[in-house]
Amino acid sequence: MICTSTQILLPIFSLGYPETAEILISHTLPSPRTLIALLAKGLGEIMELKPEQEIHGAPARLVLQWALESSSYAFSRPLSPIKKSFQMWRVIWLEKEWEWGRKEVERLRDAVEMEVVSLNKISAYIFIDLNKTNILLRKYFPNSNLMEKDIESALMTVQLIGKSEMLATPITVRTFNKFNIVGSLGKINAYCPSEWIKKPPKEGLEEEMLIHINLLPNYIKSAIDEPKKILKVKLSGREEIESRRIKARFILPLSLVREISYHGKIIEYFKQKDVDVELKDDFTIVETIDGGKIPLPKIFLEG
Repeated sequence: MICTSTQILLPIFSLGYPETAEILISHTLPSPRTLIALLAKGLGEIMELKPEQEIHGAPARLVLQWALESSSYAFSRPLSPIKKSFQMWRVIWLEKEWEWGRKEVERLRDAVEMEVVSLNKISAYIFIDLNKTNILLRKYFPNSNLMEKDIESALMTVQLIGKSEMLATPITVRTFNKFNIVGSLGKINAYCPSEWIKKPPKEGLEEEMLIHINLLPNYIKSAIDEPKKILKVKLSGREEIESRRIKARFILPLSLVREISYHGKIIEYFKQKDVDVELKDDFTIVETIDGGKIPLPKIFLEG
């Protein structure tokens, strides 16, 4: 198992939830699923795969995403303060509704408000079981043999996170396979699923984030036979739902700061902060050589 750490310049971004409409609320930090999608996109480029290309009836991009989500955990931490603001789009939607006893009625709706996050730099951490990734990919790419250099090259292709005008620039990419195991009690400076923590910490912020396969609850099997099934999972006693829309509560290593500017205006922003946590027995904190303090499942570390 390796960890690839990437420092990314990210002056401004917006990563909205798929079900939001007129007010586009953004994640405060790039979600685990977003980070793994960036890696999958980069690998597709260096493997010279076309976005619409299919492998044994499955889209190549979905094969890559499925293999990586099944064998990775991703985290991010801020390296600078974070400020949220809103951008108003002056647009007009033409919405059609059905009224009882009448045909479709057209209504005009005006404006979309988009939440924008501004900061300077983040660190993204992707822990990957390369052996498992290659085993899954060989079902579709028999000669697959991804190595550390391929992961690094893929992450260096990152150009944006979020909307097309919101550019991102990788500064450094480092890969390492040695970690300092702290234990279940200690400080974290990357976000952590609330489900991994014994009791709510006194510090940090809570936020729902879109998750990937490895963070889904136990109702989904650890090995999925077909990448197409990544889109839907069958819950016990419930109908199929889209797994890509499932969110979970996370603890973010941030604190809210309020200051008064020299103009007398109150300014609010989020400041990076190490958070003391006590993890459940199946999890531990690892320290990376570049200062990351990150929670991980023990079974994943053991391979």
